[in-house]
Amino acid sequence: MEKINNKPLKYYGLVLMNYEGILNMPSRLGDTFYDWGDYLQPLVNDEDIFWSAKDFVLNVFFDTRLTNKSLSEVINELKRLGEFNLNSKYGNYKVTIKEIRTQRYVSGNAKLNIYLNERLPKFTDKLKPAKSGKELSIDGYDLRSSFGFVVNSIKTLDYLPELKPLNITTFNTSSPFSDFRGFKTFEFQITKSFSDSSELTETTEQFKKILSKSNFRNVISQGKTYKCFLTNGFDVKINKNHASFNVKLNIDESLQK
Repeated sequence: MEKINNKPLKYYGLVLMNYEGILNMPSRLGDTFYDWGDYLQPLVNDEDIFWSAKDFVLNVFFDTRLTNKSLSEVINELKRLGEFNLNSKYGNYKVTIKEIRTQRYVSGNAKLNIYLNERLPKFTDKLKPAKSGKELSIDGYDLRSSFGFVVNSIKTLDYLPELKPLNITTFNTSSPFSDFRGFKTFEFQITKSFSDSSELTETTEQFKKILSKSNFRNVISQGKTYKCFLTNGFDVKINKNHASFNVKLNIDESLQK
């Protein structure tokens, strides 16, 4: 049951519509690499890794038949909560309310977009054993065999990454760009079919745990291994019975064989 501050949604006269971004992977916080000018050194040790807060949206419908409170009273009560526990079908989160947007309807009813912030995102402590396969794999976890992911697309690596601006790389600004480039990225899109929200949550948290670990991820695609690390998080778009993931990992080409 969905609860806000340990009280069911109907206490506030609210009916769940959906969530946006609740299962998203947060981005790294702070520097993720050091620029030596002619070499980008990834910062992937435990002491280098911090995670930013995560924002997501709870979309609900305010139904006057469920409560004697007015819409203004409900919003004011929510505004006073501070940091609270959100119990959802996708897990439990400690959040604060950043903003509430309201679209009023007839008879006092309204749609509310409640913008939430999870200050300290957490990752699961346990990982299931890896299952091998013949498709895309990360650290020995074949994405289909281990998680039931379907790989929809993998972006080609036949491109040149951006040149680095010289005013960032060196003090010599006689030319606008360096001879050196940024990281290439291993970018792929996957989907996961699910029968209930707990199945999706468990799979997503396992996948996030793998990508949150220190050191490099060994990504194997079409028989070739890439040494990768995560900088930006990724979005999880939840539909009725499947979810889509867009993932982008930086490649350290200095470690490629």
